Amino acid sequence: MINIDNKKAVFFDFGDTLVTTVETYPKRIELAFIENGYSFGENEFIKAYLKSDYEIFKLYKKNEKIHQKDHQDILFKLLIKNLKLNEDFKEIKSKIKKSVAKIDYKRVKIAGCDQLLKKLRERNFTLAVISNNDGKTVEKCKDTEIEHYFDIIIDSTQVKMVKPDIAIFNYTLDKLSLKKEEVIHTGDLYGSDILGAMNAGIDPVWINHRNGENFENLDITTVSDLSELSSLFS
Repeated sequence: MINIDNKKAVFFDFGDTLVTTVETYPKRIELAFIENGYSFGENEFIKAYLKSDYEIFKLYKKNEKIHQKDHQDILFKLLIKNLKLNEDFKEIKSKIKKSVAKIDYKRVKIAGCDQLLKKLRERNFTLAVISNNDGKTVEKCKDTEIEHYFDIIIDSTQVKMVKPDIAIFNYTLDKLSLKKEEVIHTGDLYGSDILGAMNAGIDPVWINHRNGENFENLDITTVSDLSELSSLFS
């Protein structure tokens, strides 16, 4: 369990950590595949998605670099591999992208979001968002009325860096004049958030609400929701 006594800041992932969509982004991709004639067993798609996120981290560690502009293509290629689909990447991507665009959704705060952020603010924690996103994270925070809680909101498209790259974590630390030992990073994705933060020397808290696999059997402080995360700061 993380000792928060020496912590001054909490970094958050955005999507499926503080705010989600109905349907979620991975679910919309799954629905797009299904619309195009693919079928999956129970939890098969989300397991492949989470494994693909983990494998991005492994590729990053092997190559010591990952470019923001390539991240989505890499994720999609790994997803196709893990779903065991033997079809052309560009053809599948084009079909899925069109289908995803047609799916309506709404963006909502995850239960406990405001209570947690207000609590941390009242205790004088510095708060930041680090999101692999489309350049509109600030607008999404405004739309869900959480922007005012944060000292800084970092969007991968805006800064041309992407989790799990250590660069995006260091960029945020530098912007806030923080040391890595003073920070907790919390998010839902094992590869992007948890291993990414650990690789940057930052203590992570994994919001494992999908019951995802701890692929490397690491000792990770893990919670199931924001209420349980909030209890760490009691």
